[in-house]
Amino acid sequence: MEQFVTLLCDILRSLQLMTWTFQLAILLMPLRMCWRFIKLQGSQLQTTSASGPRGKLSNTTSKKKRMAWRAPAPLLVLVFSLTLLSRVRLVVSTAVDFRVTSKGWYDRNGNYARFYVDNNLVAEGSNGFNLVTLTTGAAGFAVTEIAMGLNMYTNPSSSSQTLYDAINAVPTNTIVCASVNDTPKGITSTGFAGLHMIGGQTTAFPTWRQSYILCGRKGHTSPIVELGPVSSPLETSLSFCDDYSALIISASCAVVTPVTSNVNDMSDSESSCVPCAAGRFSTSGSTSCSICPSGTYSIPQQANECTNCPLGKHIADDGQDEDQHAHLAACVNCSPGKAAPALGSIDCLDCGPGTFSSSPPTSCSDCSPGTYSAGLANSQCDDCPAGTVASSSGSSFCSDCGPGTFSSSPPTSCSDCSPGTYSAGLANSQCDDCLAGTAASSSGSSFCSDYGPGTFSSSPPTSCSDCSPGTYSAGLANSQCDDCLAGTVASSSGSSFCSNCGPGTFSATPTNSCSICSSGRYSTASANPSCTSCPEGKYNDDEATTAANHNALSTCLDCPIGTFSTTSGASSSTTCVTCPQGSFTSMPSSTVCSTCPAGRFNDDLATSPSLHDSLSSCPVCPAGKINTDPATSRYLHITCDACPRGKKNEYDGTDPIKHNSPDDCEVR
Repeated sequence: MEQFVTLLCDILRSLQLMTWTFQLAILLMPLRMCWRFIKLQGSQLQTTSASGPRGKLSNTTSKKKRMAWRAPAPLLVLVFSLTLLSRVRLVVSTAVDFRVTSKGWYDRNGNYARFYVDNNLVAEGSNGFNLVTLTTGAAGFAVTEIAMGLNMYTNPSSSSQTLYDAINAVPTNTIVCASVNDTPKGITSTGFAGLHMIGGQTTAFPTWRQSYILCGRKGHTSPIVELGPVSSPLETSLSFCDDYSALIISASCAVVTPVTSNVNDMSDSESSCVPCAAGRFSTSGSTSCSICPSGTYSIPQQANECTNCPLGKHIADDGQDEDQHAHLAACVNCSPGKAAPALGSIDCLDCGPGTFSSSPPTSCSDCSPGTYSAGLANSQCDDCPAGTVASSSGSSFCSDCGPGTFSSSPPTSCSDCSPGTYSAGLANSQCDDCLAGTAASSSGSSFCSDYGPGTFSSSPPTSCSDCSPGTYSAGLANSQCDDCLAGTVASSSGSSFCSNCGPGTFSATPTNSCSICSSGRYSTASANPSCTSCPEGKYNDDEATTAANHNALSTCLDCPIGTFSTTSGASSSTTCVTCPQGSFTSMPSSTVCSTCPAGRFNDDLATSPSLHDSLSSCPVCPAGKINTDPATSRYLHITCDACPRGKKNEYDGTDPIKHNSPDDCEVR
């Protein structure tokens, strides 16, 4: 079998070399036939002249009949030859020979991956940087995309990533070939992922001195050609169309030779690229033409893609009938109320609610504000009725104007009722004025409010005014505010009641705050119109700093023991006076000092309350002296009187009873 395949490949190569010889023979054939025809005619004339008119009449007539159908033969052969030559030229002009080689060998000239188009080198790569410096840790490879431009890639170190990026960059369905060789450190999963994008099936990459070739279509799971990896050079050949018509492979063969051979694989093919008919298309490398899909058409040239129907037109056929995709006229206009808003539409869509179709109906337009369309396939939009609006474009219904609003003309929007007016229902064409005693203070009111507590009405009733500080209103619909009573206050605006002044404070006139009692005064109850003075014997020296210092009688401080005060509403402790000579007080808050009792005396000149703060401040008269009660002494218990002449008092001064009467002075 291998010998047969080798023989077949040799025959195909020989036929390819004989192409021009065959064409020349076709051109010379009619010329030779014409020359033989002329010679035959000359010889027949000589024969007729020599034989006479009767010599060979029947034979001559027979020859003339034979020559009658031979005469146009050269012309027919010439026409046939030109036609055949035209077909041969078509094959030659549209087919491109593509050859891929891969050789992994340890030398600069033998370690490479190369691509040839019509025997011209168009891309090559090596694991030697720029084909100069030899390395052993990288892959030499080249990647090219057929009929989409040819690109060269060489990479000395990051081969897997570069290989992936090169293949990933080309469009889907593009035929891509990759040649990889001599990668002693192997290819990473990134490199495998790149080759899998064009149908690569291998899970092993070439290592030391190995070669690998892959050709496939981007995005397909099966390869066109996949060879290796093997430890010898590889080569494969493909033929493809140089435009986007179908790729038709008529013959191919592959020969695998021993490792020592320079060529590991060889494939020859003859291709004929046939233009697609109108209504069909093909991509590069296709073996057949496909009918254009819905919404597209193609003209009768070699189309690599179908053209979308323009806006407003469509083709519903889903690739069943090529005649329905053969020209622009196959794209049908949409009927009124429908539109084809996108290129390549397969059907016309009904204009939905809120839209209508224009002419030509390339798209559906939104209804303008103030208009609407409720159904499908509308050719126009209707105006909103009175009391309703369509505030935005593309409305499918009109909305009622809500409470607090009314409609203007044209009804593109609802307007708010102005202050002092209101609208309570729906679809109002105007707003009503508020009644007396009520007000609509803001725009868009759906009702009028009574004047609430703390407010009163002004005229016109557009708003309620707050009562000023010191005044209040307790009910509804008040025409004025009342003054607060004495002892109460309204501290802020809009008060609905007056607050009582608390203990320690008071208010005498309508005001917005309570005053703290002044020094020497206090208040114990609420709603005090005034404060009470501290009683005699007490004082309050706080200068109205805080109500807590004036909220009870106890805030009036007692005059200390040994002092007294006769001042009411005293604001200072200086009103508390030390008891004078001959007196004392043992109680706080005293308004008067007590006189020392009989038999006692106090001669201190009010220097210190502690010398007048108890009975002991009045000592008993000493021996030989007395002090009577009521005092008869001119010193008023300031001192004790001596016993009269001729009398004596021998008591030691410990018992005042022994010193409080003249009888206590005995005769000597």
